Amino acid sequence: MLDRLRTLSESSDFADHYGTFFPDLKPFAAFTLGLCRGQTLAHSGVPLRAFYLIESGAFKAVRLGSDGQSQIMAFYFPREVMGLSAFAEQAYVSDLIALTPSVVHAIPASVLHHSPQPAQELLGIFVHLLSEQLARAEQDKLMLGVCSGTQKIASFLLDLQEKIRRADADPSCFELPMTRQEIGSYLGMTMESISRLLSLLQEQDIVQVNKRHIRILREDQLRLWRDDGFDKAFSSRRQQRRA
Repeated sequence: MLDRLRTLSESSDFADHYGTFFPDLKPFAAFTLGLCRGQTLAHSGVPLRAFYLIESGAFKAVRLGSDGQSQIMAFYFPREVMGLSAFAEQAYVSDLIALTPSVVHAIPASVLHHSPQPAQELLGIFVHLLSEQLARAEQDKLMLGVCSGTQKIASFLLDLQEKIRRADADPSCFELPMTRQEIGSYLGMTMESISRLLSLLQEQDIVQVNKRHIRILREDQLRLWRDDGFDKAFSSRRQQRRA
């Protein structure tokens, strides 16, 4: 299972579809919206009216569980499309909330019912992106089901790094748009566990942490954390220091 997780994480197709299709999608947008931090772009259960292409900023997708507790299902960054999961029910399945001041381009769902050629082109792109989201959902299911806490936080940081790289920003030094509590909600962990694991990463000189500011110092060690867990990563790091 962990080999499957590693394959999904490192697949070039899995990583690059959004960046590839971003310029192709923008011409389909009918209008552009600016949102403030904390503003809700779409509510769960509301009929699908548009897909949203992120120009800048970041979002979280929040779903209310049967127990009344909210659960973060995904984080979205520039060049990603939100709303694709609304296809089946023709309604949004989660609240889309801006984590930072953000700008999105709205692609009306009605475009898919217009003239055949543009509709086919857009549908083809959406099929590619939906396949990527399904692969990501498979990765998340594996991560939450079989991975340890150390593997979860390492996988999260590496995934976030790839999203930032795709947005043409510095992938080694970035600001977390979400709180540690929000990271915990997404990973199925407590805020205290997230803080403890980030501290362990810093103690091992793998990352530098200053509140929400993250600098990745050793991506290779972070991948070792993800792939083999903390015990092997710590052993490898200790052997390097002795050499």
